[in-house]
Amino acid sequence: MGSFPGVIHEIGAYWRNNLPGGLGVRLSFEQDPAGAERFSRSLLESLHTYDQHTTREEIEAQLAEFGALKPLSQDHATSAVHHVFWLQARGHLATDDVNGVIWHCSVGRELVLMEHNPFSIDWQATERIKLPLGPGDPEDIEKVRRAIDRARSRGKPS
Repeated sequence: MGSFPGVIHEIGAYWRNNLPGGLGVRLSFEQDPAGAERFSRSLLESLHTYDQHTTREEIEAQLAEFGALKPLSQDHATSAVHHVFWLQARGHLATDDVNGVIWHCSVGRELVLMEHNPFSIDWQATERIKLPLGPGDPEDIEKVRRAIDRARSRGKPS
């Protein structure tokens, strides 16, 4: 696992967040950036344990139970993020507007929403990729604004 050249502010997990009984949780790390790194790494480290000791059906049943509990305790919210991450990482959950794990980060002066665990990416390799950047297209800027608004609205604790 690599290092991440930014700061994680929040980690949000969403499972059927558009349906009754679905859920959306956000864990804030504004006061504990090192805790965000520890938690992100623990998500990666837990995959093997999940693979050996649980099934998709068991995880989805527990998420349905969590969806009925509102508000969720910190322990339940933490477990929900782990559950959704495992479903997503193993291909049982397609990431879309209402499903998946999102990292709310800043890299330099840019705010970034990431669908992949920042500690699973080889940042040295990605730094070598340079994209030509020009003035922002108003249509692209509007798409980004809508995506951020969707992320914020679905991230409201349910």
